[in-house]
Amino acid sequence: QAVNKFEQCFAEFSNISQRTLNVVRHARMVSSTALYKVDHIVNIQKAYRSVELGQGSQEAKDAEVSDELCRFGLWLKDESVNGGAQYQNFAAYKAILKPHYHVHHRVHEILLILKQDWQHDKQLQQKILDIFKIIETNSDMVTELVGQFANEKNRQQSETHEQG
Repeated sequence: QAVNKFEQCFAEFSNISQRTLNVVRHARMVSSTALYKVDHIVNIQKAYRSVELGQGSQEAKDAEVSDELCRFGLWLKDESVNGGAQYQNFAAYKAILKPHYHVHHRVHEILLILKQDWQHDKQLQQKILDIFKIIETNSDMVTELVGQFANEKNRQQSETHEQG
């Protein structure tokens, strides 16, 4: 009887530990995704500041980063325990690659326009505005999809726990 009681206590402890671990993992994922959302927004802000400060500014140099070499892009490919590659099978992961690429690609288009006499050319000014609209649309998709990572991970863990 003492052995049975011990087994029950140990099983209960194990279940509580697993649930706690899942809550901690989810919290870490939520905080990580929040960090990448902020980082993404900061990169876009640097593109806006590049227009204001010019092609030679530090902001313009920072905005030149590619979708694969920005912090978020590196995280997406990272295969470590905390890396984004663990989410490759999620719908949000597959869907995020294209808008993330387009944000960076369009920022690079703006940086090329800044090398021209855009301050005196209404067409180039309008083109910059149009490109920023595309950037904002794709950026909204990226931030929404990043938020879905945590939801999909949480759903996956719940399903795994229910099956186990």
